[in-house]
Amino acid sequence: MPAGPFARMEKALEIESQSRHPVHQVGALLCGQDTGKAPFETGHANFWPPALAENFAPDEKLGNASTTVHAEIAVLLNAPGTEGAELYVTDLPCPNCAKAIAEARIGSVFIDSHAHETPLGVKMEPYFSGISRPLLEYAGVNLFELNRKERTVKPLIEVSESAVIPIEKPVEMTLIGRNEMTEEKFEELIESAQDRFPGEAFVVCFAHTRLGSRTALTVRPHRTIGIDEEKAGRLAPLLEKYNLTLQPLNRALITAARYGLSIDPEFLYSSRVPTAREFVNLIGAEITALRLGDRTTSRDEWGLKALGQLEEKGVLQVG
Repeated sequence: MPAGPFARMEKALEIESQSRHPVHQVGALLCGQDTGKAPFETGHANFWPPALAENFAPDEKLGNASTTVHAEIAVLLNAPGTEGAELYVTDLPCPNCAKAIAEARIGSVFIDSHAHETPLGVKMEPYFSGISRPLLEYAGVNLFELNRKERTVKPLIEVSESAVIPIEKPVEMTLIGRNEMTEEKFEELIESAQDRFPGEAFVVCFAHTRLGSRTALTVRPHRTIGIDEEKAGRLAPLLEKYNLTLQPLNRALITAARYGLSIDPEFLYSSRVPTAREFVNLIGAEITALRLGDRTTSRDEWGLKALGQLEEKGVLQVG
């Protein structure tokens, strides 16, 4: 029989113990079906990608970002599919993780009741209650709190199955033949995106499934799924260091996980310099090569600084 929610949270807590973070250990367990409808279960703790751990001190920033990949992101990046899956997390998801969870089309998130009392939970509580929780609700993600001592499941968000969730800028996905996965086809896709989205950030990449089919993706930044102008205005006073936009490289990584795709690092292009957090997640996905368009433009100065650090230390090959 499939494991129940309490057994799955216990597994997430076991995964949490694998974290090497000295203060904030977090574990995440993802349970769902892959794109072939086969059930899977995979877990991950927050971690330092080896390429960053070897070149940066644990407390050294990449741009303005820590070099740790959050547990929620780590487990999504390693998933064979995320649509409708259940995510068990031992701490409170930050707003950036909530955006990724929404993009991945996770069906339900389960948090442990003790998460409110951990050092990270105490720090994250205002952001979780004020931003992460509304983002999950707007995106149609159910949220439950498990009390392992009392064996209770408390619904924090329950979304109607008939809810219609708006998407601002859908990812463009096109099936391509094996013989079309060429430099010429890739340049054609980049030029098309440049013509259609002048001055806008975007990512173009090729990806493939485990069965060998090929897909071309064109990805632009967009506000988190389910956010309209009214909801954006409602959240604006709370944002401080967070924002409602999911950047294109992060979005490409999550979209690939949603459909069980592997991005081909030889065919990955960003029209501008990614943010520092995008770089951390990219390297967390074991991708250390990127083609760049405009090397002088990023969302902020920290992306440019991160690029310089990665090139100086030889962590990222930039074309």
